[in-house]
Amino acid sequence: MRLQRARAFVAVAIGTVAAVLMTASPAQAATITSLESVIEDHSKFVYWAGLWDIHTGFITPKESAAVPVGAPQVVTSAPYYLGCAKLTNSTSLNQTMKSNAFSRRFTNTVSTTVTTGVSSTTKVSGDFKLSNVVSFGVEESVTVSYQNSNTQTEALMEIHTAPSQNVLVPAGQTRYVVASLTPTTYSGTLSLNTAFSGRFLARDHLRPIVQNVYDIYDVLSRAKSKGAKLPAGFSLNASTKTLDFKGTGTYTMVAGVNFHAHITDTLPSELSATSCA
Repeated sequence: MRLQRARAFVAVAIGTVAAVLMTASPAQAATITSLESVIEDHSKFVYWAGLWDIHTGFITPKESAAVPVGAPQVVTSAPYYLGCAKLTNSTSLNQTMKSNAFSRRFTNTVSTTVTTGVSSTTKVSGDFKLSNVVSFGVEESVTVSYQNSNTQTEALMEIHTAPSQNVLVPAGQTRYVVASLTPTTYSGTLSLNTAFSGRFLARDHLRPIVQNVYDIYDVLSRAKSKGAKLPAGFSLNASTKTLDFKGTGTYTMVAGVNFHAHITDTLPSELSATSCA
């Protein structure tokens, strides 16, 4: 049987999702390191008493992506019945009857948490492509904030359509076209990747009146040569002259997969004949 699916995705803000799905909750033992604190601590290896009044607004994160690590853990639930179309042949002859097309919505959810993250004056986030875990038929992604210690949840509304089709219905009998999908939970680990480069403003203790311009890679590489150690997740990339960051997080995705429509003479108990198209 040839099936078609019409899909429409709507990203719901966390405030709206909380009212429908769940409230945001603090991530367990999340460690969020500020970029400004890294600069301040390392500048003490280079400048007397270090830099202060640090402004990183000109430093823009780049090449940011939240990437799944390894295969997800998969848990499959019982079929979820979307709907049905009813065909009744009240005649004394077998008939080929045309069913009504029908569409139903299913809401997928994606929740992410940050275990090791980074914050900055500029928003630090990365795109999590859901197709890296399971295919939705279209490319869809959610944004993971690397500086948010709360669980971040988004809802993706998906519309499934069972098309009209010809069904042979014996005399005096009823047939149903039933559409279902399988709710499946995918969970795993995320690598939160980004890189920082550019200049920032700061004051030093010898010339505190004016702000000076500094290059982040230059300051941190000089500090490294004097024995400074970067926090976990940070590293200096000599080839790109960037401060690279690789944090960690987790994801849990509940998605309706394996959309299926079949013909049956008995409705599943989860459906009522009065609800059929």
